[in-house]
Amino acid sequence: DSIQRATSGAFTKLTESAHYYLTQNITQSGNGSRLNIGGTSNRGVDILIDLAGYDLTVTNNRVAQVFAHLSVMDCAGGGMMCGATPAADTTASVAFANGGTINIYGGILCSVEGTACPVVSCWSNSLNIYGGEIRGNQASGIPGSVSVGYTGRATIMNMTGGLITGGITDANGGNLFIEKSATANISGGVITCGSAQTYGGN
Repeated sequence: DSIQRATSGAFTKLTESAHYYLTQNITQSGNGSRLNIGGTSNRGVDILIDLAGYDLTVTNNRVAQVFAHLSVMDCAGGGMMCGATPAADTTASVAFANGGTINIYGGILCSVEGTACPVVSCWSNSLNIYGGEIRGNQASGIPGSVSVGYTGRATIMNMTGGLITGGITDANGGNLFIEKSATANISGGVITCGSAQTYGGN
């Protein structure tokens, strides 16, 4: 796969497998600012984003819509991937997989201040957390950090490392919500400092 520098303004629709690395902080906004990973007709696309110590921020939309495969790493440490959600959309602020797979190896995934939804949602296929940090939000009626599964879908979450923290909700799943049709395999990492008024604070 090709290795490319990620530059502001050209880093949106990713339909061919590639390894991107940041060489500066990137902030994107406006229509078309979201990264679309693959599509309904090209679910074999494999995208690796190396934050390399820099920040990737989308101010008025989620960072990535994942139809294929997205992997996030940070070879330098301290890099952040930060997003929001469009109006009336409560799926996820950073990465939403609906037909795709998300792999997290490093980096800090968080939301633009004031965003009230999960940071990462995986409705199908799998979410694999090997490292990095997911910083949750204060949400209402939905999970604050990570949401796995959707009604009737056999989604899988695997966690062997990393940190999920800070998710607060008045519903179920402060840091982690697992739909009853989904499966969670957690053998490492830390899930802490979450709060839920009903079930599943952490």
